[in-house]
Amino acid sequence: MKESFLDHLEELRKRIIHWFVFCCIATLLTFYFSPKIIEHFFIHIHHKVPFLILLKPTESLFTRIKISLFIGFLSSLPFLLLQVWEFVSPGLFPSERKFFSFFLFFSLFLFSAGLLFSWKILLPWSLNFLTSLLTTHQCPLYSLNAYISFSLFLLLATGIAFEFPLIIYALVRLSIIEVNTLRKFQKHAIVLSFILSAVITPPDPFTQILVALPLIILYEISLLFCLLISRKHQVLKKKGKLVE
Repeated sequence: MKESFLDHLEELRKRIIHWFVFCCIATLLTFYFSPKIIEHFFIHIHHKVPFLILLKPTESLFTRIKISLFIGFLSSLPFLLLQVWEFVSPGLFPSERKFFSFFLFFSLFLFSAGLLFSWKILLPWSLNFLTSLLTTHQCPLYSLNAYISFSLFLLLATGIAFEFPLIIYALVRLSIIEVNTLRKFQKHAIVLSFILSAVITPPDPFTQILVALPLIILYEISLLFCLLISRKHQVLKKKGKLVE
């Protein structure tokens, strides 16, 4: 038993090392292309802000490192999930393996959807709103580090927020929360969606609605999915009793 545990520990260590090496390679590649990536970030505000300023001599270097670590980590997420799956799956039952694979796939899918939504819609709209607040005597001069930090935070926060429905489904599937309880607290979920959107977005009602609506829709879809799964389990249980 002790040898088996040590073998599992050694396998876990190897998989962590493999992921870490993959993440480092992705980070180094991102660092090489980071100037072009920063220019790509700049397209959201180039019509309002002519250039980004540097407040420190090292700001450009540290900003490139920051964005390289961020994108390098995101790029390594599929490989990380693959390592987790290969480590965990041999010890799972077929039903557990099916649930775990579903959870890993949709967690990556929803996180990617959140990033895409933030990049295409939320980030440009937020920046347009913030710059629209300026008066004629105000000239926006954003520092490179402040602008990139704001953009990365918004991307990450939206990606994490989009995981909310999957967490709900997992809680229902693990019998931690009942579907009927979720149905009773639908109004509370709507309020919570708006609170969450208010935390991660600028103080603009329309921007908050842009984030809250997808969260509410995803919540309703996950609730419907949980209801279908629950009814299916009830039918299977009744059939099992009839067979007995």
